[in-house]
Amino acid sequence: MKVFIALIMSLVITGCMESEGKIQIHSNYEGASIFIDGNKKAETGNGFTTITVSEGDHAIRLYMPDDEWNYYGAEKTVYVGKDTVVQVSMRMRRRLTEAGLIRKEKKERQLSLEEKIFNEKQYKTYIDKCVYCKQKKEAIQKYNYTLYSDIVRDGSVESIDNYIQNCIGCRLTMKLERLRSKAKAFEDRYIDNGNGTVTDKKTRLTWMRCVVGERLSRRASNWITNMGGSLYSPYYCTDYKETFDDTRFTWEERASILQKINSGQGYAGFSDWRVPSFDELSTLVFCKPSLSNRFICKDNKDRGEIYNDIAFSYTGNKEIWTYDKNNPSTVATMRFNDKVVVSSPWAPKKGGVGTIKKGVITQDMFKRKRRGSFLLVRGDVDGNIN
Repeated sequence: MKVFIALIMSLVITGCMESEGKIQIHSNYEGASIFIDGNKKAETGNGFTTITVSEGDHAIRLYMPDDEWNYYGAEKTVYVGKDTVVQVSMRMRRRLTEAGLIRKEKKERQLSLEEKIFNEKQYKTYIDKCVYCKQKKEAIQKYNYTLYSDIVRDGSVESIDNYIQNCIGCRLTMKLERLRSKAKAFEDRYIDNGNGTVTDKKTRLTWMRCVVGERLSRRASNWITNMGGSLYSPYYCTDYKETFDDTRFTWEERASILQKINSGQGYAGFSDWRVPSFDELSTLVFCKPSLSNRFICKDNKDRGEIYNDIAFSYTGNKEIWTYDKNNPSTVATMRFNDKVVVSSPWAPKKGGVGTIKKGVITQDMFKRKRRGSFLLVRGDVDGNIN
């Protein structure tokens, strides 16, 4: 009897339970609210969203509130059977609301303004004021390059400092730091006359920036990036065949060279160019910064000697003719590079600048056979051979 009653109750309970199934919903937009028969059940995600429902017909609607876009077209009715899974893909469409249209027009005007500023090469203004900044990375690159181009153009301390202070995302490299040190030394010591000559503020001597047979030229716009580990000025000296066929001469050719240079209107408007004495040529030497006091140049003590290659470019690789002012018939060549090297049968006074390479040939043979370059000077005469 008890078994019979239990069986009847089990059948009654089973009959009273509601049959269920599942709906799996996918949409082309994430975050949309899912309404089943008018009740919010879940939100759309990256894949299918599963919802358990009773057996029967169900109205599905997706809704996504937004003040810029009006989403529509996502409504369906589906039948879900007992213990079944129904997959539904619902594609939502959208159109701009009135507020969205206003924002779109405003954005288009802003983008148009930003593009105009960019095309007018006002890169700093673009970087500071852009809202959407579609070309910000390119603007930064171009802005930094304009700062860089100023260095290329003149190599001045001002242009280098401007780059260091204003360049966006740049780091001060040792190469640039060294260039600033040399530019500062040049500006402190020399006046650039703008005609291929410089005037020494300390000695008041005016020097040619290139040796005889060369002329001053400007480097290509990429001279800094192409110079590798070396460091040069924005200018360099090139052969100038219209004046002389060579840049190296014997000492005995000195008189004819000076006559040609100083004839007519002369060089740079002056006709009193001459060969510098050893002491005068030695004034072109600058101290080489020590490792402990990097890039600060105070004196020559315990530091190797270098010449200022911003003022005189490649001159350091050449052997420059000079003479002893106390004995003008005695000559030598001086080469500026990592250190100053003087070559001559005559050794200048003890303690003079540089390393002396004594020769074994006579002065007469040295003057006839040796080939060097002439870096001419004008100003107070320091000797009487010219």
